[in-house]
Amino acid sequence: MDHRLYFAVGDLLANIAIGAIVGVICWAIVSPSWNMWIAMFAMMPVGTVVGLILFFPIGIKLGAMEVMSGYLVKNYSEGGAKLLRQPGIVGFLNTRLDKLGEKAQADPSVAAVRKRMGEIEKLTTFPLDKAPSADDVKQLNTLTSDTVKEITKKQTK
Repeated sequence: MDHRLYFAVGDLLANIAIGAIVGVICWAIVSPSWNMWIAMFAMMPVGTVVGLILFFPIGIKLGAMEVMSGYLVKNYSEGGAKLLRQPGIVGFLNTRLDKLGEKAQADPSVAAVRKRMGEIEKLTTFPLDKAPSADDVKQLNTLTSDTVKEITKKQTK
């Protein structure tokens, strides 16, 4: 199977996740009393800025992390496992999640993603000269897969 499909799906999931995050941010800013046209034009730049900030780290790193760790679960090597060391990007995403408003922070999906991102950060932060174990790689793969599923699941009220 062509592995580019996984990256295309990862990009799609990243766009869905970013759309959900933008929706939550706009929902936290705009009240029902706003005029629809004003709200739409005021929130379009918000969506653009948030999308630009989040797409590349989420689309490239989280999607790639899932694919790379999935490959390494099946074909473990120390050299390959060292490529999973990405504390900076995970820390960046955690910082962005911390900056969400109270309303967004209270959302169960955001809380679940935040918790998983903390666990992912621990697994991607290791010394340069040390590779994560095969068990750590498997755990990282499970966490990244579960995080993508949480981000993209349909919310019901």
